[in-house]
Amino acid sequence: MKKIELAHSEGYVKLVVNAAQHYADLRFFGPITRELLDQTFLELIKSKDFKVNFNAVYNYCDAYSDLEMSEIQEHAQFVGHHLGARGNSYKLALVANDTLNMALLEVYKLLVSKTSVEVEVFSEHQRAVDWITSQE
Repeated sequence: MKKIELAHSEGYVKLVVNAAQHYADLRFFGPITRELLDQTFLELIKSKDFKVNFNAVYNYCDAYSDLEMSEIQEHAQFVGHHLGARGNSYKLALVANDTLNMALLEVYKLLVSKTSVEVEVFSEHQRAVDWITSQE
């Protein structure tokens, strides 16, 4: 497994690529900004272990949102512009343990639902990993 740490302002991300199980596990800490989300996305697709349509778990349990609703939509559009490199047929598990983050992730899920990417929101990291690694 390959581990990377990314920092932007006060927030940071730990990225672990699990090539054997074909997924990336990203854990966010501190404030979540659009810049951090965009930077993290680019680092993920540039990782040497990354493959197109790589599944991912985004864990926001140790983070809090500094995002406006428009920035969530802008990030979704940013990801959409990179579908050639990211792929359009993968699983994305979003994890949060508080009401505000859960609501924001549901909004993001709704935006992504216009694509063929499978997205689910979870309150527990292990359930997200189980879903990501299931062969269904």
